[in-house]
Amino acid sequence: MNQDAPQYPQNTSQQPSQPYSAPAQPPLIDGYTVTEKNGNGLAITSLVTGILAFLFSWVTFFGGPAGLVAVITGILAGRKKQRKGLWITGIVLGAIGLIFVVVWILLSVWALSMLADPEALRNLGLSEAEVQEILNQLRMAGVTE
Repeated sequence: MNQDAPQYPQNTSQQPSQPYSAPAQPPLIDGYTVTEKNGNGLAITSLVTGILAFLFSWVTFFGGPAGLVAVITGILAGRKKQRKGLWITGIVLGAIGLIFVVVWILLSVWALSMLADPEALRNLGLSEAEVQEILNQLRMAGVTE
């Protein structure tokens, strides 16, 4: 050996002094690797519930909540930077569905109030017997007193 070469301590054991650990592996569930990814779940939820709210806005007990869910999940998807076209469409359709629900409720209340007014029924050209029959049916249904 060369006397000028530096002498390094020699490790006599077979193991390295500081072993390296293997990189962390994602967990396996039923043989499939589970990984985290930034999906579009909220944006898709917003779009689907927005479509449902728009199509079923005439069913107030379904269209109203679906529109509300579409708007809320659309806002959350926008904050999470998910696919822009999906959540914007969901918000727009959900808002239109909510507006239709409100208009439908207002028209229903207006129509029922018109039915309870005997003078309005007579102005429609109904006979007195028909007016009395409608008023009796409304009283039986509990709509008027």
